[in-house]
Amino acid sequence: MSLHPIKSRKARHHAQARLKGRSDIAWGWGKKRIDWSHFFTTRKFKTIVILVLALSTIGVLNQTPLFHGTAKYPDRVFDQGPDPTVLVGTRLFHILLPGGALTEFNTFVPSGGQTSIVDCHLSYEANSNCIRMRNNSTHAAIALTKSPTSLSSAANNNLVISQFWREQAQAPGGSTVTFGWYLTTNSTVPTTLGYDPRNDKSVFLVSASSCGGGCGTLTQQIGSSIWILRNIGDTLFDEDLDCGPNAGSVFFCNAQTYSVTVPASNYLQLNYTGFTNTPASSNCVTNPSLAGSGCSFYQNWSPTPSQNGNVFTTFLPPFKIQAHEFYYGLFIQAGASITIEFGTDNNNDDFCCGIKTYNAAEITNGVTTAGFFQPLVDAVVASGVFILNVILKFVAFIAPSIVSAISFLETVWVLVLNAIGGILGFGNVGTDLQIIIGNVLNFFTQQVPTIFANTGALFARFFDVNSVYFSWLPTALNIAVTIATLGVNGVVFVLTIIDFSFRLVGGVYLIILLTLFLVYTGDDALGGILGFLETTQWLILGPLGWLTKILNFALDLVTYLVGLIPKPFIQMVAHSIPRIPIIETSAHFVNPSFDLAAIRNGNMLAVWAWFVDFTFLAWYNGVTPALPGSLGYLLPGMPATTFAALRGFLPMLEICLIVVSALAFIIWPVNKMFSMI
Repeated sequence: MSLHPIKSRKARHHAQARLKGRSDIAWGWGKKRIDWSHFFTTRKFKTIVILVLALSTIGVLNQTPLFHGTAKYPDRVFDQGPDPTVLVGTRLFHILLPGGALTEFNTFVPSGGQTSIVDCHLSYEANSNCIRMRNNSTHAAIALTKSPTSLSSAANNNLVISQFWREQAQAPGGSTVTFGWYLTTNSTVPTTLGYDPRNDKSVFLVSASSCGGGCGTLTQQIGSSIWILRNIGDTLFDEDLDCGPNAGSVFFCNAQTYSVTVPASNYLQLNYTGFTNTPASSNCVTNPSLAGSGCSFYQNWSPTPSQNGNVFTTFLPPFKIQAHEFYYGLFIQAGASITIEFGTDNNNDDFCCGIKTYNAAEITNGVTTAGFFQPLVDAVVASGVFILNVILKFVAFIAPSIVSAISFLETVWVLVLNAIGGILGFGNVGTDLQIIIGNVLNFFTQQVPTIFANTGALFARFFDVNSVYFSWLPTALNIAVTIATLGVNGVVFVLTIIDFSFRLVGGVYLIILLTLFLVYTGDDALGGILGFLETTQWLILGPLGWLTKILNFALDLVTYLVGLIPKPFIQMVAHSIPRIPIIETSAHFVNPSFDLAAIRNGNMLAVWAWFVDFTFLAWYNGVTPALPGSLGYLLPGMPATTFAALRGFLPMLEICLIVVSALAFIIWPVNKMFSMI
């Protein structure tokens, strides 16, 4: 009989409620709910509201003229407009005139002609120089670059070519001679009589301009066209079908009326990105941030009178940019003498006169001017950068002294510990401790970064190994063929069949067992391990029992047949050969649930079991000599590099297993224990 006092039902009910409350608190089931009715009056909520309002106000003001001006300047490939501007694209070639000389060009100056450098800052930007060229009645004036330019980077991008020019004459003589620029694969300067690049088979592209109306006046109609070679071996004149959409060598035709004694620009953009009609083709404009897809255009531009003639197309340009490297040439065809001043980019500021390539990803949609407070913000940022630089310089100044002091203290500490160790009989304790700490630091500063740096490669090798691992299937098919051959050719291959059969069985068993271990432990962690052991027992002892029965039956059959032989010849009876004992087992196959509940619930024991499985898989397949069912056993001819990859992956798995083991068996249980206190 119990000596405890008999409690009433009400007392027992209260005791159970207290016990339940303790359990709820221990397991986090009965946490105190937040009283939202008082939360909105707390200091925390007010602070959050003030921060949100302040950040929102700053965000709104940041978009106003207080911080950003209202003026916006577009993107440009060449700086042919007012500053400030955003230049996009990659420079392939520019006429730079290094040292103020024509060292970039080989030239041909006809008799009475001219090719020289002149000051033209009144026509272009400050400090500008131009190339002044003049022809004669029989020969063209030519300037051809000494070095070729590759245009292959323009593939799938936009190729832009810009060239400024003006006619140097106050009273033009009415000449209709063609002039312009061209791209050729021939580095030799042509000197032939009446040379025209459109009659040259090595020329792939020409920009040709000439007077088409009002010739001899200050305001003329200038006709310009872009000629592009379609078939190598032809000349541009061979393919001339006059102006037309995507037909013949004349790709663009453009005629504008303006004063020829002020600067004019021939601006060509060839688009190799392809036409998607997004935006529509009508958006083919000169501003790269607004240009539609697949738009190629040719623009003749002059400020006096204001002209901005623009012709465009969405046909893919036939210019073969990847076939060759090209030399850039300037020319004035033979005929009535005229003088043309071609612009240059001698200031090296992408003003004009060169070749560039750009893509849509480089477009920034312009630059916005600064607002009222922007100079103050810039000053604060600059001050912060200056202060930070001063601090960094100070740290860099005192760093060597600090390192020397720490090194000295380390030496003193080692000597003190060595002395104490010598007195106590422990030897050089300080030196040993210094070596241990040095090795630990070396591991974490040298080895660990190397391990993590090679993690990607290790995982890549892991997948490579897996792809090799399942390559045993062709071997299994070869085994089946060998079995069929054995049935035809006799019993000579019996031993080979047995060997291959055991290889196949070993490989299949290894895959099945490792897979079942993952499934069982993922379902039920520790319970899954017990289920795996029972299933393993059933898989091993069950087939062995059946194999034993088959062998006993075969032995019975053999001894029966031997027993039929007359006794004078062979003295043997059926019971003379002992039977193989049969191993019985009560184990059965445990059906997994395949829901991986333990893994999904974050059971650390299940995670640990999975890492054990992966580590065992890498070790089993990488160990030498090869174990039954491993890669080396299934595929004897496998390259040694595969096993090296496996052995290289094993240390990473072992480190992970150590970490997971510490979490599963030390940190996680201790954390649970403290959470229940």
